[in-house]
Amino acid sequence: MDELEKSDLILRELYNCRTDGKYHSISAICQALNIPLDSLLEMRDIVSNLKEDRFISAYFTINDYSAVLTSDGIEYFEGNF
Repeated sequence: MDELEKSDLILRELYNCRTDGKYHSISAICQALNIPLDSLLEMRDIVSNLKEDRFISAYFTINDYSAVLTSDGIEYFEGNF
């Protein structure tokens, strides 16, 4: 599974949670969806790319990231899936 596929799965899960207004653990999402992450570095790259594209708002916690979908992320998701 490449980074784009992993990003899409993470976006899908964040989209499913979009109405609760909460930040969600990226590592918990990956664990629940059986998304393999090679390292914290890979998670950082995925989160950084999604933030640069303005699809998510995220912050770093100890060995994890927490994220919420932005309005741009919702538009992207609804336009592509």
